[in-house]
Amino acid sequence: MELFKPSKKTLEIICEGDELASGYENYKRGSHRFNEENVTNFIKKLYCSISEFYKMNSPEKQSRLAKQKIFNVSGEAFKNCYHHGPKNKEVFFGLFLGNRGVCYGFNDGGDYFKNEKIKKQYENKIEITAFDKKTLKENFQCGINELLFPNSDIIEVDSKKGILYCVQFKENIIAPEGEKGDSYFFKKDGGKGY
Repeated sequence: MELFKPSKKTLEIICEGDELASGYENYKRGSHRFNEENVTNFIKKLYCSISEFYKMNSPEKQSRLAKQKIFNVSGEAFKNCYHHGPKNKEVFFGLFLGNRGVCYGFNDGGDYFKNEKIKKQYENKIEITAFDKKTLKENFQCGINELLFPNSDIIEVDSKKGILYCVQFKENIIAPEGEKGDSYFFKKDGGKGY
């Protein structure tokens, strides 16, 4: 799999100077349905990477992370890639960390994000109303509209390579000193996005 990265514009938004860190990971598809345990393990690694980058190594500092907001974006996108992408291809994930924000990149190996209409819909956060009929019984059909869109500060789609990028600004996922991430952002956002 070829490595990928978001546009120069997005990188400049999340990173001032040379403080960009990035990493990639492949997730193989099995014959079983992707379950919550798989997502939980993915998210735990993500929390550790974000905490380490922003030097939030103590439990007290880690509590400043808005874990629910991070989960709503990365967990939802990850589950969708796994469930809706080609079953014979791996999900390829990229994490880009800058001093001003975090960008998650998802490539499921399929053609969904190669569609210009889908690119426009996601980048402009236009409500999705057409759903995959094959997954109606097992999925709630609300994750993109109710979790991913409101909790992403920027969404970018590379329609040439079929990659979804979701950005969260640092100030929207890390609470100020003395505050707890999830409860702080829940109050700040008026209870929206959770």
